[in-house]
Amino acid sequence: MQHSNIGISSKVGRSVYLSKYEEKILDGEEGLVLQEAYKVIVKVGEILGAERLVPISKAHVSGISYKNIGDHGLDFINTLVKKGGKFRCYTSLNPAAFDLTKWREFRVTKEYYKKQVKIISSLKAMGARTILSCTPYLINPPKKNEQIAWGESNAVLYANSILGARTNREGGPLVIYEAIAGKAPYFGLRRKEERKPELFVDLSKLPKTTHPGIIGFYIGLLLKKGVPYINGFRFRNEYDIRNFLAAIGASSSIGLVLIERLSPELKSYDTLGFEERVSIDMKDITQCMENFQSDDLSNSVIALGCPHLSVVEFRKILNIILNKEISRKLVLFTSRITYNLIKGIIRCLERKNVKVYTDTCMVVSPLFNKDITIITDSVKAAYYLSSQGYKVHLVSREEAIRLSLVS
Repeated sequence: MQHSNIGISSKVGRSVYLSKYEEKILDGEEGLVLQEAYKVIVKVGEILGAERLVPISKAHVSGISYKNIGDHGLDFINTLVKKGGKFRCYTSLNPAAFDLTKWREFRVTKEYYKKQVKIISSLKAMGARTILSCTPYLINPPKKNEQIAWGESNAVLYANSILGARTNREGGPLVIYEAIAGKAPYFGLRRKEERKPELFVDLSKLPKTTHPGIIGFYIGLLLKKGVPYINGFRFRNEYDIRNFLAAIGASSSIGLVLIERLSPELKSYDTLGFEERVSIDMKDITQCMENFQSDDLSNSVIALGCPHLSVVEFRKILNIILNKEISRKLVLFTSRITYNLIKGIIRCLERKNVKVYTDTCMVVSPLFNKDITIITDSVKAAYYLSSQGYKVHLVSREEAIRLSLVS
């Protein structure tokens, strides 16, 4: 491959082409921590076939909950801070292990609390916005074709599929290095050539009331990877789309699905040819749903907000329960930005004994005991909670709210 760009260097044995300035960084002339970041992303690029690095405008770091990363993750982040690491692009963070203002309700020790806060403060010291949410696309959405580096699977799928932005599914440590460098290896879903759909998925046999999360989860299980084209199913609202995408992310390594009438870049293809076609029917969905059904709801809690709830969703929930009595514990999760926008709604919900938490979610926090059944509308949450040893019961959003009310 030949490059005529001025300032391009190609050291022997390296497959990733760097500018002269990037070579200086890699040689340590701009500081050790930036050199470390470049070494990692260049090595990843070499392994995965990237021809160059590309600037990124946004990064989103996943895996910042102490429950997930423990002392090793804390030490890794602290070491970067001590070396003087700074983020070179807008960087947001995934949920932590508890609500920072209500942490005592999460059954954590003071030591656990201090370590989680240290993780957040260290990332903040490097320049991160402490918006602890899995929905960065609701807070600072990227534009079509914008190169970003996001590590949360539901956010990656939404950014790629609905907004037309460009990111791979990046691991937590890699995103941190990419944010420090302000660049990422140019491969995979960053390239238009890799974003064309390969497989036609026909959902026309499914009833319109089918749980979108289960559809997504089954598609992920079936395909595992690639870029599917989704046809024949109309999503009722924004949350159904997010639930669908989050579930695909939970059951596969897929980072982009192109959805009929929804994905903006479909307009850029004159024709679409598919090597394979798959049709999904209700039998497939029913069998998948059975994995997340509990026989015992006598000791249970309802948990909604995976992905985090939006302003519109809070309004809908309040409208349903406003003049009704709550009989089962209802717990809602959202971002602190959303919480601050709807404090009046939050007060109304809390007067009805509904719990609302920010900064965290049911999957990455130790909020619930394992002797209770968690009722949720999120397939992603049901999947990860069941893998952690919790009993789960998956229902629709409407059914979840109905189960919270006095019959």
